[in-house]
Amino acid sequence: MNLNKFILTLFLLFLFKWSFAQYDTAIHFNKYAFEEVFAKAKEANKPIMLYFHIDGCGSCIQLERGAFAQKDIYSFINSNFIVYNINTQKGEGLEINKHYKIKVNPTILFLNQLGSTIDRVEGYQGMFQIYEHLKRAVDKVDLYLYAKNEYTHGNRKPDFLYKYSYILDEAGDLDSGNVVGEYLATQTNKQLMTEKNIGYIYDFVFYNNIFYMGHSSSAFQMIYNNKNIFARYFNMNQIDARIILTLHAEIQKSCSNGGKDFEELYNLLKVYHGRKNIGLEDSDEKKQTYMINVIDTIQIKTDFSRCLIRK
Repeated sequence: MNLNKFILTLFLLFLFKWSFAQYDTAIHFNKYAFEEVFAKAKEANKPIMLYFHIDGCGSCIQLERGAFAQKDIYSFINSNFIVYNINTQKGEGLEINKHYKIKVNPTILFLNQLGSTIDRVEGYQGMFQIYEHLKRAVDKVDLYLYAKNEYTHGNRKPDFLYKYSYILDEAGDLDSGNVVGEYLATQTNKQLMTEKNIGYIYDFVFYNNIFYMGHSSSAFQMIYNNKNIFARYFNMNQIDARIILTLHAEIQKSCSNGGKDFEELYNLLKVYHGRKNIGLEDSDEKKQTYMINVIDTIQIKTDFSRCLIRK
């Protein structure tokens, strides 16, 4: 083999190896088990960045050679995140991939310390796009921590409680207290019918399988008795779904309280007798959640009587 061919062969071998190797980005990826990620995040008081990829993925390698290789990017990631590297086709990555339902490689998930998704980045992204996502994730966590501190130290101003509800919602922490009830308690009946509060009642009357506004509350009465006003802003089927699911949940709870308020709840629900396929639409994933197939008030009364007997 002459010298020129030898040099060309070495070059091609080097190029082949370089093309299929994962790039060393200087990001401080995990050196511990996935089960430790959230504990590490709480200990460091940082959000989590999960990087999903597969071997030989062109877009993954492009991301690693591009944005991840920039000092400003990897320094920001190392300073602000607990980072975990997941090959979705190997070992524990197979199960982690199923849990987070990753469909595109690469995917970056930003999570808070509670495990709720702050942001999702799918496919190849340039340096400036990645930086914007990184900064936004950190800002959201900082805002959550700031607001939680304000609440802990006694801030109960209506505007703060209103904003805090949505901050908790985005952080996946709304269920941890009664912030919705506290905010609504600051509002008069007239204030509840403002456009701002119509949206608030719609968002939180029945959320994450919890009813934040019982049937006797002023807020629930507003949506129940003023559906046409709410329908100026929202789909009527979804307004009805929130009402029905709240009443249905309260009836189920009523049995454990010895039947308290059952007749009142039953009469409120009776107007929906025969209504089928009631479910909340998940705006993020465009699917129905918390489904009820049909409202059969006769069967509801029978089931409730049996429930009381069992108690």
